[in-house]
This record gives sequence, C-alpha cells and structure tokens, in this order.
Amino acid sequence: MANANTVRQQVSGTLQLTIKPITGLTQAHQVWTLNNGAISGTGGGLIPLSAGVTGLYLGTGRVLHVRATGNVAGITGTTDTLALKLFQVTAAGLLVPPTNATIIAPSGGSSLLADSGTIATVAGTSTSFTLQARLQLSSSGNLTGEFTVTVGGVDKVYATTTAVAGLTEADLNFFLSIEDPQQAVVAAVATLAEFAIDLE
Repeated sequence: MANANTVRQQVSGTLQLTIKPITGLTQAHQVWTLNNGAISGTGGGLIPLSAGVTGLYLGTGRVLHVRATGNVAGITGTTDTLALKLFQVTAAGLLVPPTNATIIAPSGGSSLLADSGTIATVAGTSTSFTLQARLQLSSSGNLTGEFTVTVGGVDKVYATTTAVAGLTEADLNFFLSIEDPQQAVVAAVATLAEFAIDLE
C-alpha cells in the first residue's frame, strides 16, 4: 500500500497501465506487463517501475525499497515451485523497447539484481508471495543492497543483491518476473498486486 514515502507504484487491475496477471506459469521466466487501453489496444506492455531522476538517490545514502506483493492461484500445492527475479534496466536499454527475452537474458542494458532460486510452494492450490529489496546508489554509480523473498508467509530467501556498476539515477528502472521451474501450469494465474518503490 502506498504511503508518504512512495516514489512510484503500479497495481494490479484491468484498466490501462495497471499490472496484467500472468496466465499460465512456465519453466521460463515471464515478466509482468501492464494492460493496454481497452479502446486503443495500446499503451501497456513492458513499462518499467522507474525511480525517476530526483537527486535523492545518487551518493546520498538514501535507501530505495523496491517491493512486490502478489499471489498465485491454480497451482497444485507441494508439486509446484516458484522463482522470482528482479531486474534493473538502464535508460539506454529502454530506448529500444525491451522484450521479455532481452530483460531475462539479461541483455540490452538489463542486469539481474535479485534471484530467489527455486522455492517450494506451500500445500494447497494457491499461495502468496513478497519480494523486498533495499538498494543504495553510491556516488560512483554502484547499486548494491539486500533482498528477501517470502512465499506463503514464510521467509524463504535472504541474500545480497548482485552489484551493478556505472549507473545514474536515470538507470533505476525495474522489472519483476516469475517462473515455475519444475513444470508448466497452464491453469495458474500469477497476480502482482503491487509493485512499488519507497524512499527510506
């Protein structure tokens, strides 16, 4: 939920520029996208969560809290697994509209910041998840931090993020992906309820 410290926020929904659920989990990562306009059929797609250029991040020591919450329905309990990844994409990488493939590679200016690895789901046909990353951009442009992934209300992963060098504030653009490493689940629906950045 947004608060006074929220810099950017995307939420799930059916309207243009809300987050579109992913229908059908695969054994390859899929990046969440935004909905197109109902009339125009355009305006959505792979639009990053961007911190913006404000002068508040580079070399200030302030923490960017990138957070995601959501749920997956239509799974088969303990026979399914989940994996989440958080990517950063440079401003130059966004000049050519990124695709799922160029983000996941990573290539085209994208870097993998956080990778949960394979996480066993809780028993049942649905589960919730969260990803929280706390990042700092040094005065020399190094982006470092730590992240936690929770599935079914239980902390499953806590680790440092992969450091990325040579960035500016314009390069603080983020995408999130999900996969089921174990199998494809055509009936599964992965809803990213909120994807947001807070300044701490």
